[in-house]
Amino acid sequence: MKASRLANRFACAILSVAVALSGLLVAAPPALGAPSPLPEKAAFVEVGPPGSYAEGRIVVSFDRGDDRAARADSLAGAIAALSKKEGVSGTIKGGRGTTIEQSDGAIVALVRFPKDVSVADAIAVALKDPEVRYAEPDYFCTLDDSGQDTEGADELSAMSITNDPMLQNNQQWWHNADKIGSITARDQAKSNGAVTVAVIDSGLRLDHQDLAANVLSSYAFSFIMDDNGVVEYVGSLTPSFGKGGDGSQIEHGTKVSGIVAATANNELGGAGVSYNARILPVNIFPSNIDLASNFSVAYAINYLAPLREAGAVPSLKVANMSFGSGFPTTYVHEAVQRLRAAGVLPVAAAGNTGGSAAHYPSD
Repeated sequence: MKASRLANRFACAILSVAVALSGLLVAAPPALGAPSPLPEKAAFVEVGPPGSYAEGRIVVSFDRGDDRAARADSLAGAIAALSKKEGVSGTIKGGRGTTIEQSDGAIVALVRFPKDVSVADAIAVALKDPEVRYAEPDYFCTLDDSGQDTEGADELSAMSITNDPMLQNNQQWWHNADKIGSITARDQAKSNGAVTVAVIDSGLRLDHQDLAANVLSSYAFSFIMDDNGVVEYVGSLTPSFGKGGDGSQIEHGTKVSGIVAATANNELGGAGVSYNARILPVNIFPSNIDLASNFSVAYAINYLAPLREAGAVPSLKVANMSFGSGFPTTYVHEAVQRLRAAGVLPVAAAGNTGGSAAHYPSD
């Protein structure tokens, strides 16, 4: 496996663990006071090219108030009225996992409708509702540099863990002084469980021999949505996840987690850069697919922020996102800002394509 390709794949993971390794104490969450003013209604936003977003659904933010989920269903019905399909009427109800409660009292909802109605037309209808703050497409995001190095999967899974053989044999070259110098940095500070890094990715092999000791499995989480915007699963990430098929989908999250916090000094494989930070894995990718939606990203981030806000995981200080989308969304931006306000540093991949095109959420 070429060093440059591996460097691209794990650029943001290394940034994350640099924070964990330094023992950085992120500011405590601000005291909760009166809700902040909600932004003015957004103007119509041009949608990206076909294929960059999901058909048959949009993401809508509603003002504070009661019965907001009912309002989302009502809006879905109004959009469905544009359909020319015979027998289409009423509402495609959102169902579980299709609304996000925001810290300012508003909600973000996934609104579904027949796919013969264009996303642009649906947004136009939504923006006529006086209680809608904004309406945007549900853009796709992909795992960065995923699946290109299948010959290295076994190597990286084993490494995913300073008496460590792969470190001693210089197979983990990024630790070196002329790269990130993590070995020297460990003389100054070690995480040793004091820092938790959330890895929003494709899941994790919870029973991996070189990761299990550092995984915060009680808070491991999974949010899986199908092509039609139906939430197939929302809940705990289980040990059985990703074991079907060839396991290619889950390996990306396992590899990234290994770079962050593979168990150090255990005479197995390699060592994570952080020296035994804790990992909180969050999966947003369907099994064996490297495509997820921006709504899934926002949902995952809004799962994490309250863990720090409420003090459930006070050591949660970094959130790693080794994926990206070519289009920005307000709802992901708001979620990232909430994470920052809670005292968690978001770190997102950038530069993996080698070009200058915009890449979100890093941009």
